[in-house]
Amino acid sequence: MDLDFKDLDKSASFSFVQARLVEIGIWPIRMLQTIGLFPLKVSNGRIYPTKIFTPEFNLTIIVITLKVAFDSYYFYNLSYFNKVSHLKRPTEIFANSGFAISVSASSNLLRLLLLLKSENFIANWTKFYKNISIISESPNLSICKGGKYERFFEQLRRENRNGCIIIIGECLYMALAITARRFLEKQGTVVWTNALSVVLFYMSIIFWLCTTFFYGAIGIFINYCIKIIAVYLSAISKELQEAIGLAKLSRAKAETGFSQKQELVYNSLKIEDCLKAFLLIEELSMASNLLNAAGVIMVLDTMTASVCVLLYAFLNFNWIVAESWVMVGGSFTIMTVFSSRLYFYSENANKMDEGVKDVLHQLVCIAKRFSNLGSDLIFKIDTKSVAKVCFVVY
Repeated sequence: MDLDFKDLDKSASFSFVQARLVEIGIWPIRMLQTIGLFPLKVSNGRIYPTKIFTPEFNLTIIVITLKVAFDSYYFYNLSYFNKVSHLKRPTEIFANSGFAISVSASSNLLRLLLLLKSENFIANWTKFYKNISIISESPNLSICKGGKYERFFEQLRRENRNGCIIIIGECLYMALAITARRFLEKQGTVVWTNALSVVLFYMSIIFWLCTTFFYGAIGIFINYCIKIIAVYLSAISKELQEAIGLAKLSRAKAETGFSQKQELVYNSLKIEDCLKAFLLIEELSMASNLLNAAGVIMVLDTMTASVCVLLYAFLNFNWIVAESWVMVGGSFTIMTVFSSRLYFYSENANKMDEGVKDVLHQLVCIAKRFSNLGSDLIFKIDTKSVAKVCFVVY
């Protein structure tokens, strides 16, 4: 059912848009909650601040505690794990150990940061959905179901879901690969002497797989925020193009008898809505907002992903020589996961940049169009408070 925001008060429209945004991004949100990287309550289409001893708070504390415990177990039995991974030379052991420490420390610090600074996230998230809600007051730019660009937002929701399903599948593949390795490879690589060691090993591996692979959902969530902006920039550009299109103007002129000048003035409301939306989108790309905070995390994640890709490319040579094909397959899987994050970060940032250029290009076209209609028509954009398009005909 289509929703007309004019029939709702501000509070109701804000709630409706927030619910829609949560619906689109629910898969990465739930996946991040599973590993304690989203310690916020998500219920009834709303995101609430962290409170002490809530399930989300407790889960984050449990994950941090378990991660410290399993990391301690890993480094206590480092020689065992190095033997299993065919790591012999000091350089290989140092690189792998350094990577494990940095990834573990950075992820736990991020959990603590999100836990202690949840009010900052809520403030930025509130700004995000309120701006989107104001934009959605224009029927042509509504994020709601039934809107003109609904298929783009539904496509984004499916991309978020499919990305998370792929991560789950990769995690299961790695678990099966490690299990197969224990039974299929040479018995000389088995270094455990009792059942407790085996159980602890598999608990560590499963926990490591979940926290490592599910961490990829943070890339999906960041890209989700960027894609929302990119979709709106694309929609604004298309709306501006429609408002000034020669074909549309000629058709409208023939059907209504309007002059070209009158038709351009008639389309001023659509242009004004686009400019208002563009200014609101611009606010979301400035400092102290959700997109800026996501950008900081994206930089840290990019550094981690880059180091991971380089490390596993280096270790692959050892595993190929040792004919440990399960390890080679697993490392290529991990490299693919981290490389894809780097690719999508770059692609979506480029889409944002192209979207801004397209909107500016359409604005230039508007100005040129009016200048060609004669000196008796003045086109003015007032952006001091709220974007307003003015046409003055002499």
